[in-house]
Amino acid sequence: MEFRLKEEEYELFKEYVDISDMQYIILNDNDHTIFINNEELRLFQLLISTALDIYGFDVDGEITDFGEQLEALYDSIYNQMQN
Repeated sequence: MEFRLKEEEYELFKEYVDISDMQYIILNDNDHTIFINNEELRLFQLLISTALDIYGFDVDGEITDFGEQLEALYDSIYNQMQN
């Protein structure tokens, strides 16, 4: 499956999402596109959600401004999966 991201979302993805568990993923820096195997869609979502859990909340469990950016990334991926 192919995902097209805004430049800011793509950079967030590259910086904060650990993709080391994925077997097939291609990142295209030129057009901010990510290609993955359809069999890894759930893992892909989980990794983005994990980044949100790790980096997106303050000590009181409230989502931060940065967390909202990661949430927007997750939403962008989710919406593209639904289409």
